[in-house]
Amino acid sequence: TIDTYELAFSHQLSSQLLYTANIYSYNIKDFITFAPQTGGAKAQNVGELQGHGLELEADYSPFYNLRFLVNFAYQKSTDKKTDVDIGDAPNQQIYARSEWTVATDWHLDGQVTWVGEQKRVLGDPRPALSDYTTVDLTLRKQEVIKGVELAVSVRNLFDADVREPSTGGVVVNIPNDYPMAGRSVYAELAYKF
Repeated sequence: TIDTYELAFSHQLSSQLLYTANIYSYNIKDFITFAPQTGGAKAQNVGELQGHGLELEADYSPFYNLRFLVNFAYQKSTDKKTDVDIGDAPNQQIYARSEWTVATDWHLDGQVTWVGEQKRVLGDPRPALSDYTTVDLTLRKQEVIKGVELAVSVRNLFDADVREPSTGGVVVNIPNDYPMAGRSVYAELAYKF
């Protein structure tokens, strides 16, 4: 069972700038979690969590062919029984994106994502997952020929070591977490008819 409260605000300051903000809070009762018992652990509706956070976003287009978008998110979630961070999620994250129409039918987009440190769940002896930053670039050409669009993307341009947390606690099944893709190149061909 979850009770959620959220307050959101959005303001179009001008034709070029929109910004938004929201704050939220929640309480969860009867959360499914593994409770210790003789011979191991059993999934039961015994967890109680609470959390709060905020998100800020700005969307700015200084010129007809250029747009910037930036987003900041903060969240804090704790186990009500232990008053400890529930872990396995970042408390802060920043996302920034630019979209530039270089010339007719040519678009260059870039994005930077920073994900803050991710604490471990209670009982997981491993150190917190370090923060990381990824950079992605995409060059897109529309109307290569009638109805055909081509895009080339480089994701995780600087080959950051990105890992998502694996389940921890008393038993750690995947000691080095889930590795995400390193630097990779994608090509996309689309035909619209």
